[in-house]
Amino acid sequence: MTIQVSSDAPHCITMIGFICSGKTEVCIKHPVLSKIERADVDTFIFDAVKEQEFPSYKLATQHPQDNVSFKRAFWDLLGYVKDDNDSVIIDRLNIHRNSRQKLLSFFPDHNHIAINIHAQLSICKQRYFSLERELETNGEHHLRRELSSKAFNQIGKSLHKVSLAEGYTSIIHLNQFGKLMFVEGEHSDFVRSVVEGLS
Repeated sequence: MTIQVSSDAPHCITMIGFICSGKTEVCIKHPVLSKIERADVDTFIFDAVKEQEFPSYKLATQHPQDNVSFKRAFWDLLGYVKDDNDSVIIDRLNIHRNSRQKLLSFFPDHNHIAINIHAQLSICKQRYFSLERELETNGEHHLRRELSSKAFNQIGKSLHKVSLAEGYTSIIHLNQFGKLMFVEGEHSDFVRSVVEGLS
């Protein structure tokens, strides 16, 4: 799949990695990425919990109709970004090829760049359960996702490796600490600015 767009087109940056791989941290600490709209479903869920629309993260995602409403809010945000012709970062797992294809199709006039974080499932799992314990200790148990070890392992089996053939102009590969490993595809000015911001 090849998508030809202008080099001046806005960017759609797709973050790829397991839960607690460091995707969000890379986005918010990066001098370039931190200035771009970041879209993810979890933000809507956590906001709903903090505003006491739901007593906990787990209960907010327990019923299918609630999950649908959070996903709808996510896609509505992407619709606004598309209408405004702005750049956007998709900050969720994005480990399934079909979910990435949906994003590529939704933004046909954007330059598509993937940032793939190579953090092993075992490391992400350790980080996740450490964070869950920290939330419990700090009295923020209502923000815990409460994923089981089995569910976390299932996520690991669902990973589809990303490739340029999917339609990305560039793929920036990072290690488990968010440091640059290598870049595939075009080394545009924007990609170079992202790489420079990682150092």
